[in-house]
Amino acid sequence: VYQEAVISVILGSELEIGYGVGVGIKPIANIGLITKIKDPWTIEEINGKPAVEVISKVYKEHTNLNVEKWLKTSKDWLTPIIIGYPAAVPESSGNFFWPMLHGVENKYLRTATPVKEGITLVLGQIAKESCKQATSKATQLMIEDIDSKNFGFVLFFSCAARGMILGKDYMVEIKKIKETLENKDIPVFGIASSGEQAFYKTGSPTGTAVTITMLGISNESIFISKEAR
Repeated sequence: VYQEAVISVILGSELEIGYGVGVGIKPIANIGLITKIKDPWTIEEINGKPAVEVISKVYKEHTNLNVEKWLKTSKDWLTPIIIGYPAAVPESSGNFFWPMLHGVENKYLRTATPVKEGITLVLGQIAKESCKQATSKATQLMIEDIDSKNFGFVLFFSCAARGMILGKDYMVEIKKIKETLENKDIPVFGIASSGEQAFYKTGSPTGTAVTITMLGISNESIFISKEAR
């Protein structure tokens, strides 16, 4: 997501803009501390042991993932997410657990999120209900961001991998946003995407998966300015 890329969005007006993000991952087990990396996208050791050996043991103990089959598929990072058990990096604020897309390459663990030594990895669990809760949480953060529900419209980016977990309930994203805003008539636009930038205020700008990010445009400040006139 980051290599050779410049991303810039500038919005300027009297409009209020609220932001929210949700993941829905619940930590269920500690994987360990990254103790050696080859580069920011390649983990060699966890807890001083081969990274693949450590993470394979954790998956065998806590999930129904066919680890042997997964290892043979080498670079297949999607399988653990499809069954709802992504490896995740805890956000320093403690509010989020960002999924770390991973596969196996040359006996090393590959990531799509830059990592460094000293970071702790956890095994997370994500299910249909927690996906839905994440949508409501992201909407609530957006409300709290400007302390208002008076949005003119909402735009959200929902990771396509969420569709593999939600299945036929994938369209519930729009319903949950409207329910949380208590406004069935508000225009809500959504995009099934890949490589979401999960960032909320003091959080880390993390390219991630199974994430929903959104923004709402509010015209509340315009109402205030008209009243002032």
